[in-house]
Amino acid sequence: MGKSRLDKQDNKIILITVIIGIILEFFMENGMNIAILGGFIFLNHKYAATTKNLKEYSYYKFSDEKAFNKGKKRFALLLDIYSLIRIISLIIMPKYHLMIVELLAITVIVYPPYEKYLEKKYVIDKGIYITKN
Repeated sequence: MGKSRLDKQDNKIILITVIIGIILEFFMENGMNIAILGGFIFLNHKYAATTKNLKEYSYYKFSDEKAFNKGKKRFALLLDIYSLIRIISLIIMPKYHLMIVELLAITVIVYPPYEKYLEKKYVIDKGIYITKN
């Protein structure tokens, strides 16, 4: 997962997530955390589950692109299951304040090694984009 700018749809989703979180905070203690998890599910499917939305993948040469995307979709499904379990646990036990730190830990510590594994297995060449940087 490389460095990319958020498009207008992403900015709208983030704004809607913040608004929903503020509204949910009036009714439940962890409303913002639940809204953040909902936004995380959207961004997870848009960026982590496919190679179509990041520019760097257009330079890759795959030995099996379908298998690479399938591996990414499996990881996204695993993150969805995790997020849904966390949402349910936040509704049942509302005392938790480190949701953003937890999501950052998952996306920074867990996802890159898994993507490197998929790259070793299914990517032949990373192309010009990586060598320019």
